[in-house]
Order: sequence, then structure tokens, then C-alpha cells
Amino acid sequence: MGTREVYSNGILVGTESIPDPPAPALMPVDIVLLFTPAELLALEQSTSLIVVAFRTQFFAAINPIALDDPRFTAALQSMQTLGILSADRVAAIQSNTRPA
Repeated sequence: MGTREVYSNGILVGTESIPDPPAPALMPVDIVLLFTPAELLALEQSTSLIVVAFRTQFFAAINPIALDDPRFTAALQSMQTLGILSADRVAAIQSNTRPA
């Protein structure tokens, strides 16, 4: 979150907060592209209920998904706990960075 100066008649009267822009909302096909082939394979082979729910909810969604959606971020954290994703990969996915 940032701040900006507020002026009235050319005189500084204070500051106000500027909210951070919302996280991008991506279609499921774009979310899939944020994962490496090895990660996608691990997601497909996982029997974890959290991962199964992720595949069902997010990969099969018909509407865009915000990368800061609490359900999405919780799923990524669970995948990190399960060893499917590293902390760096979670951060990259949440910042909409495709793997090299």
C-alpha cells in the first residue's frame, strides 16, 4: 500500500493511502501455464484431498480466478507443505510468473 499527498488550493493538507492494485484474475488455462510440467504431473498423481479439490475447483473453473483468492493461496501453501511446490515456486505463481 502506498500513500499520496493531498492538496487543497495548492496547500498540502495531508496524505491518504492508496490501496494496492488487485491481483490479476486468470483463466484456468493461464493458471496451468504457471506450473512446470513436473509440478503438473505431481498434482495429477497426488491423492491428497487438497490437491484433488484444487484440480477440481481451479483447473476446471469457467470464470477467472484471482491469484490472491484465499482459497487459491491456501491451496498453494498446502502444495508447499506436501512438497509439490517450493516456497520460491509458490511466490512465482502468486506473482503470475511463468516458469522458464
